[in-house]
Amino acid sequence: MEKAGTGIKRMTDSCKSNGNKVEFSFSDSFWIAIHSNQDNENRVGEKVGEKVGENLTENQQKIIQLIEVNNKTSAKKIAKEIGISSRKVEENIAKLKHAGVLIRIGPAKGGYWQVRDAK
Repeated sequence: MEKAGTGIKRMTDSCKSNGNKVEFSFSDSFWIAIHSNQDNENRVGEKVGEKVGENLTENQQKIIQLIEVNNKTSAKKIAKEIGISSRKVEENIAKLKHAGVLIRIGPAKGGYWQVRDAK
């Protein structure tokens, strides 16, 4: 129980040690804003792989194929078809979006997917 009640301080200390700016706001609800010191657009390649478009995983290829058949399909339907969790489908879709392979047109409900460049 030695860490009980120290979450905000530990989070603040950790962010500051990494050079990030932290802001807290207290009103009817509690808000926190962490301003990263990193240029995330240039770092995407470190997480996803520099050539995601050229080296799609098997699951990512299946996701693209299913979206090409039905561009209004859901992560839940894709997950059932491929045999992985819907969370993993969402993670793969996020990677494909960052790589520019998938684009979401319109809102989450009522919109559709557009496949751009699946190599």
